[in-house]
Amino acid sequence: MKSQQSTVPAQAFQAQRPQGSRAPVASIARREATSPEVERAIAVIIAKWAPDTLVAEERDHIFDPTNPARAQCYSSALVLHDLFGGKTFQQNVHHNIVVNYKASHVFNVLPGGRELDITLMQFRPGLWSFHAPKPISRKELLEDGEVAAAYMSLRRMVAPLVEQPAK
Repeated sequence: MKSQQSTVPAQAFQAQRPQGSRAPVASIARREATSPEVERAIAVIIAKWAPDTLVAEERDHIFDPTNPARAQCYSSALVLHDLFGGKTFQQNVHHNIVVNYKASHVFNVLPGGRELDITLMQFRPGLWSFHAPKPISRKELLEDGEVAAAYMSLRRMVAPLVEQPAK
């Protein structure tokens, strides 16, 4: 069965961490990533988001083409780390209306210090509280078999496209 993939253009993903965020790291706008290589990789990753690239614990939410970033943070952050290095951070996120609904979120900080969070737009402004992020290693992330499977699926789809010369 072929996976349903995102058809939302990369330009649509220029979100900033919602106001009221408790995350100490400032401005996470995708537009800050000005390197053509980073921009190209982001576009390829977004185009390949599918049900098998989100974390399994979130699969009960089913891939939603109207919110394709949902639950794609783990696999996307790991692939971005493969391509550009840097650090990965994890933070707890709590829903402000639904009691006891919480999640965790992962994003990157590139070697030059630029924060890169290409899945931030999954969180509707005003509905989520972000707690202080903590560094997390690739090894820790990949110890979870479900995260590893989602990452490998995205990596397989993205690698050949990112490694091709830009047209």
